[in-house]
Amino acid sequence: MEDKKNGKIIEGYNPRTYRSLSIIFIILTILNVAIVFVSFRIVGFGLYHAETALSCIANIDNKVGEINRNVLEISLHSDNKEAVLKNIGNINLSYESLTSNAEKFREIDLSNIDETLSDDFENTMQEITIYYNKIYNHLDTVKNGEESPEVLYDFDKNQKLQEALTSINNLFEKQDLATYDFFCKIAKRFLFVIAFLLLTMGAGLFAIQKSKKHDKKLALQIQSGKIETANIRQKAMDIAYMNIVTGLQNRYALEEELDKRIENENVIIAMYNFNGFRHINENYGRNFADEFISEAFKKVSNTVNKKANIYHTDTDELCIVFNSDISKGQANDISNDILLTLSNPVYIQKIPAQLTVAGTIYYSDKSKENLSASKLIMTLDKSMVNTKSLCHTQNKSILSSIN
Repeated sequence: MEDKKNGKIIEGYNPRTYRSLSIIFIILTILNVAIVFVSFRIVGFGLYHAETALSCIANIDNKVGEINRNVLEISLHSDNKEAVLKNIGNINLSYESLTSNAEKFREIDLSNIDETLSDDFENTMQEITIYYNKIYNHLDTVKNGEESPEVLYDFDKNQKLQEALTSINNLFEKQDLATYDFFCKIAKRFLFVIAFLLLTMGAGLFAIQKSKKHDKKLALQIQSGKIETANIRQKAMDIAYMNIVTGLQNRYALEEELDKRIENENVIIAMYNFNGFRHINENYGRNFADEFISEAFKKVSNTVNKKANIYHTDTDELCIVFNSDISKGQANDISNDILLTLSNPVYIQKIPAQLTVAGTIYYSDKSKENLSASKLIMTLDKSMVNTKSLCHTQNKSILSSIN
């Protein structure tokens, strides 16, 4: 470049090269920004759709559980015509909500996640429909008193229920794994984007020395973005295995522990359920009920004192899986202490709330039994129905032993 004042050439400075590199740098930078924007858009929509689909599956699973609970309520209160009619209405409402979530799932584009998910979902819905139809075919006859409410709760229907729940669980796991694979695939694309970005930054450094600080800042932003995305993924996984009200692990986590332990060692497990919990919901509201559950289960944590793992498996249901070094006698003593703890009044906003509790305990023996996690939980559920019936009859908390 020629100095206008004295006509000398400024050494090491070529305006044309500077301008050309600057233009190339600007073009490549714009291209990079576009690629990053598109990539983030794909990731954002993909993860949003994936998490929405997971939420729909979880809601469907919850509604199937509500249908089953209402069937149990009909069986338990078969002599109460008003209760039978109310629970039949609840069954229909739960199924309507279930189908609404199914329609919402079908509207989600999961082609970028896994094209087979839609077919698996339809198979799952077919299992659920079979279970519901077996119940629905008897609702009118039970409602009109032509059949006993007990017809709604037999072995065949329980088997169809377990098939539906297993299918939902498998679908949830497949959806979760497909979401993870999608995340990994997009991460590889990001590696290419980052490599291309570093190349353009090198050209920019050659043209503009002061861009060094800018590069460092941009690299930190990219790294921060990757960590944030990983945190979102971990948060989604935590939510899937955690009950939001109590912060305890849920039924999925319980089944995972049982699957790992039940084939290799004897397992002692106890299940607890409040009697008449829905009256707290109806009389004081859901927020009060949530606080009641949270405070009651927190006291159980102090009673257990790291001698077992605690799981919040349903709205008012708690499962305790004892450590392998706990004997039957110790487990029985702790289980009775838990029953007493849960039966004591809980003060919420200075208002005492107290319910009786149904509990059941099972001592598995791997040398004599061929159990799976689902079979064990189903055995506990069936025992809980009988125990709750005794609690209702005797109006007190009861802990029963299956074996």
